Amino acid sequence: MAGEDCRYLLAKKQSSPFIKVFDLATGEYKHDIFASVGELYITPDGKHLVLLDHITEKAIKIHNGDTGEFLGQLIPINQIEVNLNEKYHMGNISVSNQFICLTITSEISFLCIASVSEGKIFEIVELDGKSSICKITPDQRYVFTNSAENLISYDLYTLEHVCTIHLTYRPISIVFSKTGDRALVTNKAQNRVTIIHLKEGYIDLQFTISMDDYLVSDRVVDVVLSHNEQHAIIRGYNSIIIYSMRQEKFIHRFRRPSDIPKDFRLPKSDRVHDLVFTNALFSTDDKFIIASIFRHVYIWELSTGDQIASIQAPVGVITTLILPTERRQIITHQEGSDMIQTWNLDDAIKQVEMLDKLTGEVEEVQVTADNLTAFVRSKDSDEIGVIDMCTGQLLDLLTHESKVQDYAISPNGAYVLVSLKPKKLDSATKIWHLEDRKLILEFGNVSGHTVSMLKQNSVIHVCQKDLNFKAPYYITLYKFEGSRVDEIQCNFILNFVLAKPFVTQDDCYLIVLTANEYDEHKALYIQPAICVFSLDDNFSVTSYTANDLRSFVNLNRILEVQPYPNNPYAVIVIFNTSTNGYTIDDSIGISSIGFLVLDVCSGAVHHVCDNFFSPNTKLGNILISKDLKYCVDDESNILDMNSGFFVKQLNKNGPKPRLIALESKALVYYQGQYLYVIRIEDGMEVGRVDVHGTISCVQVCHDDRTIIVGCIDGAILSYVLIDIKYDNAQVILKQIPSRQVPENEERPMSRTWDKVECNSCPPYSRPTSAISLSKLDKETLRKVKPVSRMRPKSETLLYMNTRSKTCCIQ
Repeated sequence: MAGEDCRYLLAKKQSSPFIKVFDLATGEYKHDIFASVGELYITPDGKHLVLLDHITEKAIKIHNGDTGEFLGQLIPINQIEVNLNEKYHMGNISVSNQFICLTITSEISFLCIASVSEGKIFEIVELDGKSSICKITPDQRYVFTNSAENLISYDLYTLEHVCTIHLTYRPISIVFSKTGDRALVTNKAQNRVTIIHLKEGYIDLQFTISMDDYLVSDRVVDVVLSHNEQHAIIRGYNSIIIYSMRQEKFIHRFRRPSDIPKDFRLPKSDRVHDLVFTNALFSTDDKFIIASIFRHVYIWELSTGDQIASIQAPVGVITTLILPTERRQIITHQEGSDMIQTWNLDDAIKQVEMLDKLTGEVEEVQVTADNLTAFVRSKDSDEIGVIDMCTGQLLDLLTHESKVQDYAISPNGAYVLVSLKPKKLDSATKIWHLEDRKLILEFGNVSGHTVSMLKQNSVIHVCQKDLNFKAPYYITLYKFEGSRVDEIQCNFILNFVLAKPFVTQDDCYLIVLTANEYDEHKALYIQPAICVFSLDDNFSVTSYTANDLRSFVNLNRILEVQPYPNNPYAVIVIFNTSTNGYTIDDSIGISSIGFLVLDVCSGAVHHVCDNFFSPNTKLGNILISKDLKYCVDDESNILDMNSGFFVKQLNKNGPKPRLIALESKALVYYQGQYLYVIRIEDGMEVGRVDVHGTISCVQVCHDDRTIIVGCIDGAILSYVLIDIKYDNAQVILKQIPSRQVPENEERPMSRTWDKVECNSCPPYSRPTSAISLSKLDKETLRKVKPVSRMRPKSETLLYMNTRSKTCCIQ
């Protein structure tokens, strides 16, 4: 923090020399200060920056706090007789306006005292044992350190040793009152806090309070004094104790919330985090205790001990919690994140629900049939987030051992089929049961296509069994009923799958674009065909090739197949035509691109337009209206699908259209952080909104009115479109659920994600990630004893000797 009113926040990465300055009043980035790489420390007056080289741990560099100008450096290791081949550690740095104190530890420790302004080391004290603390008193007169179990103080001005006291344990932290007349010391070996009364650096009185009755199966981690020095926070891993300094007794105990899992594997991480309290502080007015655990910040009222609010940060583990002394704000930062969150304390106390975020750029969104739940996939991530569309809260986070390639959901949102990038044997595909929050099926070694059904409580998987380009594709239908999964295998196999399959309206047919062969010399699929699988007739299949359709139209090659929005028995086939006869090479004699409407039951062609798109049209960006009256290309050209004529162009020189909404009356666009909608009829803008984040994808819900917006920072937002020219705004607004939590309604527990030891929570059949073992499983594996077996004789294994053995784990 910097500035007289703690207005500016300074932040940097250890590996970067740049210090970023942010204005807490406006949330704006101000400028960079160029300094040095390393861990950052700031003098209390903000005039000097002290950076410890975190790589070599040799140099300490001093810079001007305003300009970043280099003022000098300290290399204390050059003034100490330490064998550089041995491991040593430089840390426990304490910085005042005038002094820098630190310890260097090898076989023994050394206390170094240096001047900030002069950049010189004044004194180096050799300690008898290893040091674990180094702290300058608030009056900046004395420094306290330890030598093994002895607490030692030195006068910083006279550089004299003041006193030594034996503690019977090695301390891990020491906290002083503002005047420096009291100190609280903690250690790892015992659940005790030693309170020491000081006078001019000497120890006047000492007594110890025991925490054994309050921290059962827990350990003291940290101690914090309130600003008025009337209370102290004693933080353990799973409990927070409030101690009254005046009454000399414990007054409150806050246990870890019951809905916080014991451990959790974050997305894109192989490490399993033990979730414990990481911070606990008093508010600036000493009325509230604010603590962090996992991604939550909890606020308790000191006078009553009641929890009055909680803040939910994005997915991650909060490691830093800062409360500016002159501002009513809470600042949080999560491990490994490049984002810093700033919360208004007064608004947090009012318990306003915040929108949730995933850990990375949103790439895809799927919505349940009732539009109440969204399943969100992040780009290049192993996570799938489950979002409550009424509140914007993250209901669940499904993490896996590798990147999610594709996924499908059942219409009711109770089941999710996930296809992963292969990493472990027989685990590339997983089926989740969301109500019991468990994996009910896990199989396969190859990523595949997943297909969501529209009405049936089922999903479809189209996948190879072998990781080979020419390996055949198999189709499997999974029907769900509770934890039961019925697997229906299609007997027909496919040589290739050219695009993601889809089902027609009412789940009547599965449509797959395939091909018979592949020309390796031309890198071209030969004779693309449309395979139609009847889902009501045990996967009976009908195939349509270009030869089958040439009696209706001048068709050279099938390019793409799209669903017919309001017809369960038809599809839209996009094809190209040729002026030089039929050819498999699209680069020869291609004149234009057309479309036809194919009845998949009878094979009849209902409508044909063979000269519709230009050959340069990007087919993946074509949008077709539900009534099949028009389509829109990537340049916002409106084309009449009945006559085949150009109608008009909307939003000229703007971004490409993303969606058709409002019953085919409007086009949805986005650019940067702006989302806007243009009416097709007259080209007028219906609405525009700043989503306050760079948009990465949009998705329209089944009501054709609600737009889900995904952002690069992982945020998920939803907007309801209202066209005042045609819609009754009052009627639509009454149907929108409110995100405001009623005051008389009891707040539900947040969704439990992983293992929770709580009777009110459902039992889980899986560890903290979809495949990795829990700590208990790993311990069980270690206890398996090897079985002695005779090694078979081999003439080739010349390196064997009599001590060679074999073992087997059963």
